[in-house]
Amino acid sequence: MFESWVGGIRYKKVERLIHEERRKLLAGEFDGLLRLSRERDELVKMLVESRALTLSQAKSLKILAERNRRYLASALDGIRAARESIPVKNGEISSTYDQYGNRVTSGQAVSERDIRA
Repeated sequence: MFESWVGGIRYKKVERLIHEERRKLLAGEFDGLLRLSRERDELVKMLVESRALTLSQAKSLKILAERNRRYLASALDGIRAARESIPVKNGEISSTYDQYGNRVTSGQAVSERDIRA
């Protein structure tokens, strides 16, 4: 009985972590994703080892995790596409624009850029 109760709490925590991962992925907030995934993986491991995870819970978590995997894959594709579209000369950005729309060439400082994937 106690293990079932603890298992239910762990399951809800895993569910919350997966939803937080989704929120971060959709917002382009990649900081902290590794910490969330490690915490989630540890809780899932405990659930599996304690046999407190039901088949329907496992299926539900699998669906949520697969959705996040697709979001992450899309984000990585976007990052790769953005990286390929930046003009590069000898491994450095040859030109870009600052926050005021002024062209900045390689080697010049760029003031406050908001970089998102």
